[in-house]
Amino acid sequence: MTQTDDIKQRIDLVDLVQGYVKLNQAGTNWKARCPFHNEKTPSFMVSREKQIWHCFGCGRGGDAFSFIQEIEGMDFPETLRFLAERAGVELTRDDPKLRTQKTLAFDVNAFAAKVYNRILLEHEKAQPARDYCARRELSPETIETWQLGYAPES
Repeated sequence: MTQTDDIKQRIDLVDLVQGYVKLNQAGTNWKARCPFHNEKTPSFMVSREKQIWHCFGCGRGGDAFSFIQEIEGMDFPETLRFLAERAGVELTRDDPKLRTQKTLAFDVNAFAAKVYNRILLEHEKAQPARDYCARRELSPETIETWQLGYAPES
């Protein structure tokens, strides 16, 4: 089973959609006015049994992944991370589907923040910066939480 399948099994589509749209039960399905186009009468349907959604007005439809992509404007890797967190699924970092320019940039920035934070806390050339933090009454917890850092001129 893939990580995507695991997420789909753990996410209830009706609960997910209700976070964005007020659904009303209609037999075994749920209905609402479509969040993707203006309409006067509900044509947006969600099936808990099949874990799919469809709008008979605009023709859009799909599963939990496509719903989040449409409603949040996310690409697939972002949606995968979002739903994995919600479902409590830990994603492996080496999954090529997760590597986009955007996620790579976030990872590089997170690594740089850790490096500069460590330099601030431990490097001898960072003593003036540590003194400055002390004068500003920044607690070690604040420095850690906000990952404050220091970059020596070298």
